[in-house]
Amino acid sequence: MNIGIIGAGQIGGKLARLLAPHHHLLVSFSRSPEKLAALARQAGPSVQTGTPAEAAAFADVLILSVHFAAMDDALAGLGNVAGQVLIDTNNPFDIQLPAGVTAAQEVLRRLPGVRLVKAFNTLPADVLRHHNGQQPPLVVPLSGDDAAAKTTVARLILDAGFAPFDLGGLDAAAMQEPNGSFYNQQFTLEQARQQYYRARL
Repeated sequence: MNIGIIGAGQIGGKLARLLAPHHHLLVSFSRSPEKLAALARQAGPSVQTGTPAEAAAFADVLILSVHFAAMDDALAGLGNVAGQVLIDTNNPFDIQLPAGVTAAQEVLRRLPGVRLVKAFNTLPADVLRHHNGQQPPLVVPLSGDDAAAKTTVARLILDAGFAPFDLGGLDAAAMQEPNGSFYNQQFTLEQARQQYYRARL
């Protein structure tokens, strides 16, 4: 699978390293071209660098992993990505969203028509780095309104060494974002099931 990663920070960079053994990647959008080049060298021969537009044209799946303050700059160069699967890893730390609006909904507002799945935003980068592949595996929750897109993202979660846990439609993204019941929680599948049912009570 071809994966385009927009953002080479802690989460985007770590996902590049985790997915590089299984897929071809194009990583883009870093404030430091040197950092981007170093990431490609470290992640291996399946990783190349380019622009956001090149990542969008290359990718079967896009991963958006930039701070909200930089999002407009990152998205400006994407072009038309309607119909593409896009994984939103963002958390709204540097903006104030309207009450009841999630970061995932804000991304979808800016990129209408994408097949958006919220994932890889609940675990810190050091947990992604040190706990991938552990047994029993830690859960990476996901949510979205497109079942086929979620199936694709679940495969990537498995490839990264974690267990996918489907929370439901995109309205469930609130459970994944800061102050949500799955945010910054290291759950096994059984623990995630228990937390999900508690959250739904």
